[in-house]
Amino acid sequence: MSRDPAPPPLAYVKVSGGILSNANSISTSLPLNFFMERYAGSFGAEMKAFVTSIVEDKTPPVTGIDGRIPVVMGIAAKMSYAEKRLVKLSEVDHV
Repeated sequence: MSRDPAPPPLAYVKVSGGILSNANSISTSLPLNFFMERYAGSFGAEMKAFVTSIVEDKTPPVTGIDGRIPVVMGIAAKMSYAEKRLVKLSEVDHV
């Protein structure tokens, strides 16, 4: 008794609205204004807090140091990748 071979799997099947999927993944492009659509409320609240801190002469809830930390982390990560070694944040904190 012989079995009919299974049909070959499709590489990609269009599901709907530009979404592609296969057995291993689902893929779609991000909307053009993804950042602002998703974070508009947070962005507005942050801007309001910043303006309020200027008007009231207070320290803003998010400071330059808060913004500097992920930059230092990114520089350390790039150095680590390029040099194939662990890089301490203190090595790049002077940048």
